[in-house]
Amino acid sequence: MKDRVNEFVDLFPDFHSLDQTAQIVRLAYFHAIEEGRESVNREDMERLFQLANVAVPKNLAQLLAYLCGKGQKLINANGEFSLRREIRKEIDHEIRG
Repeated sequence: MKDRVNEFVDLFPDFHSLDQTAQIVRLAYFHAIEEGRESVNREDMERLFQLANVAVPKNLAQLLAYLCGKGQKLINANGEFSLRREIRKEIDHEIRG
């Protein structure tokens, strides 16, 4: 899985310089689309950050809550986070050009 995560991260030349919320959204996309899962939980998200050799945000729980609220990018269903449809389409477009 480490190789797949890193291949995905490489699709975004500036991934390591993106803000943490943008990184979270892209890793949630990887988990949902590339790995074929509908949602990701906090522990999975921490593991994805580690596999991508990116520091896990110290305030990951707050960032996830923000992205589900005012950030309007994720949907929270009992601790399982999925991407909003329009965000999924946005990242699809970003990847596929």
